[in-house]
Amino acid sequence: IRKIQEVANDTRQKLSIIVRDRTENIKDKVAQITAQLKRARQDGEFFENDLKEWSDKLKKFQPLLTKQQKIKVNVDKNSIPFISKISLHDLSNDSILQSLTDPSYETNYDDD
Repeated sequence: IRKIQEVANDTRQKLSIIVRDRTENIKDKVAQITAQLKRARQDGEFFENDLKEWSDKLKKFQPLLTKQQKIKVNVDKNSIPFISKISLHDLSNDSILQSLTDPSYETNYDDD
């Protein structure tokens, strides 16, 4: 029973780390966009293409916030059959987060 509890606790900790990292990553991206919008509002000078870029970034966030993120649970077939080792693999769509920081388009309000 102790071994099962250890495996469960280890897996729970790994899951918590994945969720925490994912949440922090999203918070950081939202903070970047928020800072850009605040600077643009204070300066009072932004262009239609800036608005389009911010709108596109916010639209890319929507699936991250509304859809269930995927985490794959694997059973280690090389471990003792009675208590198999469980591993987690984060299958979140990192390409969405990556595209939010794509340097191919820059506004006048990118972070310094």
